[in-house]
Amino acid sequence: MNKNNIKMPNTNRHAEFISASQRSRNKRSATSLPIFDSGMTALCNEKGRSMVEMLGVLAVIGVLSAGALAGYSQAMKKHKLNETTSQIVQIMSNIRTKFAHKSRATELTMQQAIELGIFPEDMVQSATEVANKYQGTVKLETVTVDGRKVYKLSFDGLPDDVAAQLATADWGKNGIVKLILNEAEE
Repeated sequence: MNKNNIKMPNTNRHAEFISASQRSRNKRSATSLPIFDSGMTALCNEKGRSMVEMLGVLAVIGVLSAGALAGYSQAMKKHKLNETTSQIVQIMSNIRTKFAHKSRATELTMQQAIELGIFPEDMVQSATEVANKYQGTVKLETVTVDGRKVYKLSFDGLPDDVAAQLATADWGKNGIVKLILNEAEE
């Protein structure tokens, strides 16, 4: 029996092991796996992935991407809502701090409010314009309600779901007297 050709006992199949000198003659690489005579070849002859495998991988990537995108979108909505709430609270606090010594609201223009630092810096667009996180306008004005002068803070351009969440938020006892969101122009 030739030591380069070993037959497996008690089976109908046999494996051929090719020596290094025969590999070079047969132009096989030195790392070739044995070839079985049953018609099946070793995995080293595989050259790529099938189309079905690639479509499966793309489907998995698509599902994961869709889930990530939905999660990111929800996170951004929540972040903008939290920022808007924080802006309203900061504006109210700044008004209380600046005018704590006054018993009633004084006339105040947008330019004066911006100069006094009533609005957070990231909201200020120009010397007279302020925008919210949804790129809507923000206005602060003095109005008379029930014979008293009060400050009216308007946030326009908010999505309906954000307006609803702000309207149902707990603003405390000394906070907002009346909340008007997305007020229609008259």
